[in-house]
Amino acid sequence: MVFGGDFQVKKILSLLVIVFVVISLKEDAGAFEFKGFANIDFETVKGSDNNEHKYGSFIVGGMDLYISEVINDRLDILGEILIDPEEGLIDLERFHVGYIFVDAIKIRAGRFHTPLGFWNISYHHGAQLQPTIDRPEILKFEDDGGVLPTHTIGINAVGRFKAGDSVFMYDIMLGNGDQIIEDDNNDILLYPNVDSDNNSNKSIAFSFSAKPGFLQNLKVGISGNYQRVHSKEGLLVDGSPVDIDILQTIIVPAFLFNVNGFEIGGDYFYIRNKDKNGIDEDKINNGYYILLTYSLNEQWMPYVLTESRNVEAGDKYFSALSSGDLNETIVGIKYNTNYRSCIKAEGRLVDDDNDKYNEYAIQWAVSF
Repeated sequence: MVFGGDFQVKKILSLLVIVFVVISLKEDAGAFEFKGFANIDFETVKGSDNNEHKYGSFIVGGMDLYISEVINDRLDILGEILIDPEEGLIDLERFHVGYIFVDAIKIRAGRFHTPLGFWNISYHHGAQLQPTIDRPEILKFEDDGGVLPTHTIGINAVGRFKAGDSVFMYDIMLGNGDQIIEDDNNDILLYPNVDSDNNSNKSIAFSFSAKPGFLQNLKVGISGNYQRVHSKEGLLVDGSPVDIDILQTIIVPAFLFNVNGFEIGGDYFYIRNKDKNGIDEDKINNGYYILLTYSLNEQWMPYVLTESRNVEAGDKYFSALSSGDLNETIVGIKYNTNYRSCIKAEGRLVDDDNDKYNEYAIQWAVSF
């Protein structure tokens, strides 16, 4: 997504430097890994005259390039680069350098996926890996119109340790908060402040999860993010000036349970937007998704996903991002032609702010 010509040039130059450094390290480390993901979709919509896919659309998804380098037994580098055919640009989605002090403590610096729930830390930009064609609406990436901070630029500590038969994991992050901006296409977006922070408050994110020894098939977790979100100076929404300055608290309990090929999991999102100046009342919003899958012979995987987003009336944050109530049910099937290629087909029933319609989509996703 283009956020300004000068910034885009800087981003591309930075990307080239990163690729050069990582490739140069190959000679010494011998563990260089360069992988990629791509997908082609077809989507059609019935029952809505306002949807861009009402006539049926073939869609070339972004080409996602994944780079990793283990420099030694303690130091590593990871990068994820998205080539977006729609915007005609290169976007650096993830890049971080990590150092392992001990097994239970690893420090990383760079750009990460914010540890909110289980989906956002499990599935990145490679469509072939995730069970559904698209991410849940509440976890859309920022430049796709997402409403939550799915990326953070900063520093974090991650690790895992065992206590008896139980396994515990944590992720604590400090980074730049988000701001709400208008991009070059006149879209109002949440922007993760890649090159600078627009206020003195830093975002704080955390994730704690556990696999209890008495029930190894269960994983439970709690995560959250606290940040100040300030709109860019001079922001116009529908032609009117908007000044958004909120303290946002997000709390996400999550679970994952699997047995005999069945897996059920989900994230619940509690989102509190507090006016920093104390003028407007606090706005409490929430959302969730629940995903049920069944793996059959490691090839066929039918799935059902249901999700909901509930937005309190008068919330300036969600209003600026053109997001309201949403209910969606998805029924689909994933067929793995082999371990690097899959075909997914699904039908969706969508109720988006009282606009009800059906979507049908098919996707061929590959890794290489």
